[in-house]
Amino acid sequence: MEMAGWWWSRPNFVAAQKDESFQAWVTMIELGFDLCEFDDLVPELEGDYYRDDALLVAEKHFLRLFPDRATVKAKENTHTYLLFVGLIGHMYVHHLECKWVNQVKDAEYSITEVGPAIEQPWNNRMLLSVIASPRVAAIRHEGNLWDFTFRNNRKNYLEWVEQGRPEPK
Repeated sequence: MEMAGWWWSRPNFVAAQKDESFQAWVTMIELGFDLCEFDDLVPELEGDYYRDDALLVAEKHFLRLFPDRATVKAKENTHTYLLFVGLIGHMYVHHLECKWVNQVKDAEYSITEVGPAIEQPWNNRMLLSVIASPRVAAIRHEGNLWDFTFRNNRKNYLEWVEQGRPEPK
């Protein structure tokens, strides 16, 4: 699929995709190296990280580990936080033909969130900021935010597939 989102016209975005640490992080996720840590963090997944209820199960564990904003922001929790970011994003990559991208700040478009994001082939208007998903879940503390967001995106994905995968408008 051709890169159609407006962000590909931004030189700082294009350059950020070549960042070696970002590329290494994505490679580790794609190879499943980080996911094996979920066996201890979320034993209920039993190694099936992409099952239908994975995000629901994982978010409940995340909220136990990160009960408030302070634990989310604590430096010593960064690795665990990023494990959950990886799981969330890779559900989109694995199930919905999405692609990892490295989102950067862009004042012209009011983009302030930086880090791992998901590019959806049916949507060229915005990226899904996966790096923010765990933080938002910790603030809302409902336990179903990741699953709700994923299911809505899966609905859009299935409609896009049914329409023959047209280029987004």
